[in-house]
Amino acid sequence: MKKILLIALLCVGLALAVKAQAPQQFNYQGAARNANGTPLANKNISIRISILDASATGTAQYSEVRNVITNALGLYAIAIGSAGATSVSGTIGAVTWASGLKFVKVEIDPDNGFNFNLAGTAQLLSVPYALYAANGPIGPKGDTGATGPAGAQGIAGTVGAQGPIGLTGASGTPGPVGATGATGLQGLPGVAGAKGDKGDIGPVGPSTGVAGGDLTGNYPNPTIANLQGKY
Repeated sequence: MKKILLIALLCVGLALAVKAQAPQQFNYQGAARNANGTPLANKNISIRISILDASATGTAQYSEVRNVITNALGLYAIAIGSAGATSVSGTIGAVTWASGLKFVKVEIDPDNGFNFNLAGTAQLLSVPYALYAANGPIGPKGDTGATGPAGAQGIAGTVGAQGPIGLTGASGTPGPVGATGATGLQGLPGVAGAKGDKGDIGPVGPSTGVAGGDLTGNYPNPTIANLQGKY
């Protein structure tokens, strides 16, 4: 392949579309010319576009390859990040636009292959709409979204250590005396006691003489003696 110096003219306005929801792509225009400055007109060429982080030699955060056809002036236009790219590395959405500078590197193969030559690297700059979006008025607050489903129940935590025993509380006020209960039923009669022992014989009374008696105290007629009370 003959040695050709390719020149890519970067479009002054890399159009980053600004809408309610920004699409994950942006427009890019360039021109392919040979070393003499002659446009590569109406020609199938391969272009590799890379988004570099921080500097013109920084790490590529996104890269894609496209086959395009130039017009009569060697111009071409593509939407970086749109469908139709091959050999894609990374995503436009993953580019850290909010931190550090970003650069676009363009490589071209005029024979529509993969033998790429560096055509140029340029810093990506803001367009007026993007500047307005960064500093414009805050829009109205949107409606509250629907409540999401309840998450799964978490694992139960470990049982905590037992706390110290609390102080003994003060004694309560004594309650009122209760009413006197009803008289209980009379108990059953007790068992009769055992029979006592026979008592001793009493002393003999004084002796008095009575007619009709003998010396032994016997009376011939006891009935009469008893009636008289004499023995």
